[in-house]
Amino acid sequence: MFVALALCAGCANLPEYWRGGGGALDFWAAAVEADEGGRETMWQRARRDNEPWQLAMLQSLPDYSRYDAQAARRALKQTLATHPKGEIAALARVRLADLTDQQACETQAAELKHRLDEVIAIERKLDGNVR
Repeated sequence: MFVALALCAGCANLPEYWRGGGGALDFWAAAVEADEGGRETMWQRARRDNEPWQLAMLQSLPDYSRYDAQAARRALKQTLATHPKGEIAALARVRLADLTDQQACETQAAELKHRLDEVIAIERKLDGNVR
């Protein structure tokens, strides 16, 4: 009986999703708010429960050690291909769109940096010809 009470007392401090009462949005809110250890616990649980959409969502968090935007995008696309219902579908679509926008911004930033590097090289060449 003591063990059961201790387990219940420990559950009181966990986010609602971890207590089994939440849906996809509660999972996402818990993932965003969790620290590294909390996210790792969520990762292990998602692996154990075979929840690839949860793994993808966790992988999409840039400040998590398992961050992998490309793998997250692939997994979210695979999730959507299974025609999930409700919150999971909506959350996967929104997160995939966000990751796609992020990738587009990173690509544009890299292109702008390349162009700036070319301008700097031209300026250095011109400065060298003046002397």
